[in-house]
Amino acid sequence: MDDAEIVMVSYGSVARTVLQAVMLARGAGIKVGCIQLYTIWPFPTKKLSELLTGKSKVIVAELNMGQLIREVERVAPAGTAVSSLLRYDGEIFTPTQLIEAIEQAART
Repeated sequence: MDDAEIVMVSYGSVARTVLQAVMLARGAGIKVGCIQLYTIWPFPTKKLSELLTGKSKVIVAELNMGQLIREVERVAPAGTAVSSLLRYDGEIFTPTQLIEAIEQAART
């Protein structure tokens, strides 16, 4: 996280796939980090805001219809671009899908 420009936020089962994708992206030279939330209620407002300070882009990966992104947008520092990567078809993300989202964020 120290040198990350892009941050992936996740919780639950998505977190393991995010970690794998972040390690692969880092191996390719992309400055990306990950935050795994262990609880979403109470939401870790202060800590997450601190961790996102100085980061330019945040990707919220969720296996639902986007409930977590609202909370992340609420606490993200001004000027931080927050986007979502959603999946709600009963399948899990693949590392390839997450790496594509990271690469797209790195290009923009």
